[in-house]
Formats: sequence, C-alpha cells, structure tokens
Amino acid sequence: MNSDIVFYSTTFIGHLVAFSLALVIFSTTFFQRKKRSYWILSAIIVFNLYTLIIGFEFSALMGIGFLIIDFCIAVVTYGAMRMKVAKARQRKRERTANKARSSKRSL
Repeated sequence: MNSDIVFYSTTFIGHLVAFSLALVIFSTTFFQRKKRSYWILSAIIVFNLYTLIIGFEFSALMGIGFLIIDFCIAVVTYGAMRMKVAKARQRKRERTANKARSSKRSL
C-alpha cells in the first residue's frame, strides 16, 4: 500500500476528529460561560488557521479538503446551537405564559 494514501487519509481523519471535538467543547461551554467559550473559539480559529496553512503546504488538495471539512462541521455546529437557542427561548415563552395564566386565575 502506498504510504502517501495512508498519510493523507490519517491526516484527514485526524483533522475531522480534532475539529469536531473542538467545536463540541465550544458548543457545550457556550451556554454556561460565554466569556470562556469565546476564548475557546479564538483558540480553535488560531489552531484551525495553522492546520490550514500546513495542509496547503503539503498539497492544495489537502488544504481544500480541510476547508470543506471545516465548513461542513461549522455549519452543523451553528445549526445545532441555533436549535438549542430556539428551544430555550420557546421554553422561556411557555414559562412566562404559564405564569401569566396562573396569576390571572388567582385574581
């Protein structure tokens, strides 16, 4: 087996796993501590830029593959976080509506 194929596939899988885990860590801390999560996001961006530079130094195909991986995972993470925010807002609206109903009943 050609060692280049093993190297490139291992690098792609490693980048996929590392970037996915980094965004999972960011998304879990985002709702608990915003300031810390923005620091984590900054570190992710810096690390990601570094890996993109390294990827493009190896080959343009690897750099483009990293960009595609990053874009897809970022879109999925953004969508998941947006759904969590929407659900939290919906629950908050339901609680305020229930409180308003219960206060009207007590009168």
